[in-house]
Amino acid sequence: LNTINVKKIDGSERIKMTLGAGTRLSKIVAISSKLGYTGFEGLVGIPGTVGGAVFMNAGSFGTEISEYLISVDVMDRLGRVKTLRKEDIEFSYRHSSIGRDEVIISASFILFKDDVDRVKDRIRMYMDKKKATQPIGQPSSGCVFKNPEGKYAGWLLEASDCKGLCVGGAEISKIHANFIINKGGSSTDFLKLMELAKKRVYDKFSISLSPEIVIVGDE
Repeated sequence: LNTINVKKIDGSERIKMTLGAGTRLSKIVAISSKLGYTGFEGLVGIPGTVGGAVFMNAGSFGTEISEYLISVDVMDRLGRVKTLRKEDIEFSYRHSSIGRDEVIISASFILFKDDVDRVKDRIRMYMDKKKATQPIGQPSSGCVFKNPEGKYAGWLLEASDCKGLCVGGAEISKIHANFIINKGGSSTDFLKLMELAKKRVYDKFSISLSPEIVIVGDE
């Protein structure tokens, strides 16, 4: 599932990039920038792979991966494979309508030609901003909670004194309160810390945070 296929579209300044679901986001950001095609810059610094990014419509700096999507190949529990066009899928903030009983196999995207240096400059700028405000390089699953409408989850968590809060080997980052750092903890530590942070925010602001991460095995 870690495959990359690039095909130039005849008579245009575009390419079609078909990616296996297991392809790391860092790899596709690097390849597209080297080729001089724009579209994936906003994925820089996001931990994860193409399949997960499509399923949750990952993105940052005002862009989302669904913007450049053409289609997704999925497999159901009976092993049947089908292709979903972008028009068949409902996307919203950190959400897609792809079923949790469907496994993403690959996804195809359209990227547009741009100046190589401009693409690399955007990636560098985005990464510098993330390094200044996020625990880049530390083991985490990225942002834990979605931003409520008109609010930022990180600010709500920080204002609720969640930075540095620990349960076992899980710790809320001292750099950005919407990240949980794995310091050798278990999934139980992680989930208990999420609930504790969520309760603190609710007690102070009467706002119930929703997970941005997808919790597997909770049903």
